[in-house]
Amino acid sequence: MSRCEMAEPINETPIEDVENDAPVLNRDMILDADETATLEPIDLSEWGGAGFIRILSGTERDAIEAEHAEGNKDLQNFRARFAVKVLSNENGERLFEDSDAKALGKKSGLVLDRIMVAGLRVNGFSEDEIEELEKN
Repeated sequence: MSRCEMAEPINETPIEDVENDAPVLNRDMILDADETATLEPIDLSEWGGAGFIRILSGTERDAIEAEHAEGNKDLQNFRARFAVKVLSNENGERLFEDSDAKALGKKSGLVLDRIMVAGLRVNGFSEDEIEELEKN
């Protein structure tokens, strides 16, 4: 997907369908918004439990897209590098630092693939973006 194309919006609610009592947001309300409600549980039973998939920040998503921009073919340990960014606790706090990707990459590819698929879906990556990541 080129940078000029717009991805499908996640929330397609027309403005006229927004509840009448919905507040008009200001800067502080947006910056202080609790986004933990967007967490999705994920089965990690192979590792003895469960976890959560979190929504990436805009900065984190931009970094992933830039890392896999056209021409960059570095897919070495991609699943683990992505998993460390999206796995979280119940409060939406990351479980891993980026530096943990090498160690996490030694874990089950099946589980890492499940995390990647869920993380891409939860974060609203379009099918075109996913295909582009897979090609690069």
